[in-house]
Amino acid sequence: MFKKRSFIVFFAVVLLMVFVVGPVSASSLDEILKRGKIRIGVLPTCPPFSQYDDAGKMCGFDVDLSNKLADDLGVELELVDTEPNNRVPYLKTGKVDLIVGTFSRTIAREKEVDFSVPYVIAGPVVVVSKDNETVKGIEDLANKNVATIPGIVADIWAKKLQPEANFKEYKVEPDQLLALRQGKVDALVQDVTIASTYVNQYPEELKIVGKPFYRDYICIGIQQGSTELKNWVDWAIFQYHNLGEISKIWDEWFTYEEPEMNYSPFF
Repeated sequence: MFKKRSFIVFFAVVLLMVFVVGPVSASSLDEILKRGKIRIGVLPTCPPFSQYDDAGKMCGFDVDLSNKLADDLGVELELVDTEPNNRVPYLKTGKVDLIVGTFSRTIAREKEVDFSVPYVIAGPVVVVSKDNETVKGIEDLANKNVATIPGIVADIWAKKLQPEANFKEYKVEPDQLLALRQGKVDALVQDVTIASTYVNQYPEELKIVGKPFYRDYICIGIQQGSTELKNWVDWAIFQYHNLGEISKIWDEWFTYEEPEMNYSPFF
């Protein structure tokens, strides 16, 4: 009888904790400052935004931006490897404080996480082999085999705009690129910032066709409820644009001109 009563009391306490504690609380700016460290999620296989160099050190555009954010906060930076499909869960569960990983602002994602003002404007394009003369853009991908990465903006909009294509899904960018180079697919869809890197790596093999088929705002992901942190990040990004810091980092990693953007702290 005693054991049964003890179990009932224990179960009641557990239920009370669930209702009182609720979901994981958002990381606040004050908590990060007290911790002395900010945890930022980046994509480790997405050059030139982020990748490991030959020495095993993470580098890239997003890495430099993350370092600048940490420096201006006066805290240590901890980079956390993420994948396209776990960026939202990592924010919601508090595994990271921010996502700086080619994270595009979308209607669906806005229901689950918050976003900063944009730090890059881009858009998805189609990449094909240099000798491909039949595909001129997304309108020509019907019945073609197309390499994509599930969940990225290029994947979402390509499937909406060209549902008759045969999409072949790959987990990371290097596998997507290899599929096209080996002739396993007719084309791939990817953000122009990454697609241009593919073409720069293999200029005799690949080319971009057509114009971007969606206007894409790349932002920093923030857990919902982190109001003070979001306000600080928004102002920091606005200042980096205003002072030319974003352009300076861009020129270090990209070989084509930075897309023009009318930046605003109230985006």
